Amino acid sequence: MDFLNQVVFSISEKDFYLGGLAVLFVGLGVLFFLYKKVFSTWLLKYYSKKAIAEYDQKGISRILKSIILLLGILLVIFSLELDFDVVDYKNFNIQFSTIFEIYIFLQFARLIDKVFSKVLLHDYYLSRDKVVSKAKPEIKKSSEESGSRSLQYIVYLFFTMIFLQKTELNFTIFTFTQGGELMNFRINNILSIIFIFFVARILIWTISQFILYKYFQQNKVDLGNQYAIKQLLKYFIYVVAIGVGIESTGIQMTVIWGGAAALLVGVGLGLQQTFNDLISGIILLFERTVEVGDVLEVDGMVGFVKKIGIRTSLVETRDQITIIIPNSKLIVNKVKNWSHYDDKARFTIDIGVAYGSDTKMVKELLLLSTSDIDALLKYPPPFVRFINFGESGLEFKLYFWSRNFIDIEQVKSDIRFEIDSLFRKHEISIPFPQRDIWIRNKD
Repeated sequence: MDFLNQVVFSISEKDFYLGGLAVLFVGLGVLFFLYKKVFSTWLLKYYSKKAIAEYDQKGISRILKSIILLLGILLVIFSLELDFDVVDYKNFNIQFSTIFEIYIFLQFARLIDKVFSKVLLHDYYLSRDKVVSKAKPEIKKSSEESGSRSLQYIVYLFFTMIFLQKTELNFTIFTFTQGGELMNFRINNILSIIFIFFVARILIWTISQFILYKYFQQNKVDLGNQYAIKQLLKYFIYVVAIGVGIESTGIQMTVIWGGAAALLVGVGLGLQQTFNDLISGIILLFERTVEVGDVLEVDGMVGFVKKIGIRTSLVETRDQITIIIPNSKLIVNKVKNWSHYDDKARFTIDIGVAYGSDTKMVKELLLLSTSDIDALLKYPPPFVRFINFGESGLEFKLYFWSRNFIDIEQVKSDIRFEIDSLFRKHEISIPFPQRDIWIRNKD
């Protein structure tokens, strides 16, 4: 193979060898073949199959052309040994090829970002579930943006870490001793912690969207259980990510656990209520006695659960005011859950009529008052009870069922308007409190 080391020609005392020229021509031929195949065949088929927008097609094609061009430049530099130092100052060194390598990494990052977020992910959501996409487009859009954004952060963080390593800009921020060994905490250690966080985030998103989604659909899991499972998954993965992130800096977790054990005893005494709320949050997610979407009555306030956090839960009242409730209160105190076992509840309205009224007609009118109220259920049907002979009149109670828990007071108001109208039409009077006063004269 000595003939490959033969000098073909020289320029400014720079020798060009046969082997290097052979590698250059073969490499350029391969790149030209890829260029023709990619832009004349593969991309055209892919664009037509996925129905990609023209704007995105131009963006992807532009990035691919720049990558192939940069690969060609690097091939020339390495095969002809044209690499040289651009910057060489103390420990800071940048070579000519490094500039193109960094730019190639950046273009690959842009390509992955565009193909994933603009094409693959969007196409997946469109084809996955037409019903959910139409019914709740804001949920689809939020999930799609969350996955796309997380991938963007991962790709560009990875590119930044490579850039710092390549340019030797990964400076030491501070040093510390670990087991008698001197450790350096560098810029990339901070970026790696952030990188691990976003990896954990996209892992949670991937499991939720691609694995749990199918499981929930096949087994018809209700929204409350879906939320609980997702929250537990999120907490578990984030705890693991925190441990991995700390380990990536060179700090041993055994040292942290040893120091934290004594610290947690003191902290636990001072933050007893906080830990109580944390444990209560975990119990709520496991037992599911309270779930997202449930209608609760707490301290006389009625509202539906918007979120169950690890320490507190958010409940939105009828007045659209968000109440922050510690989780321990939902575990220890008595809480009315109107929608825990069933999606309907029974409500009542108290009515009094004057003595001498036709009780059968009163019953018929009370039932008639519910017939045109859409918020009431037809089954079980409403019914009336004659409760008592009161001090001022005859006491009745109207019972009915409804699923409209939040606006039930408005529903009751509509029924009362209807009752008043019917009673006026049939001359049935509603009594007011009366007292007979007897005055005795001693004379």
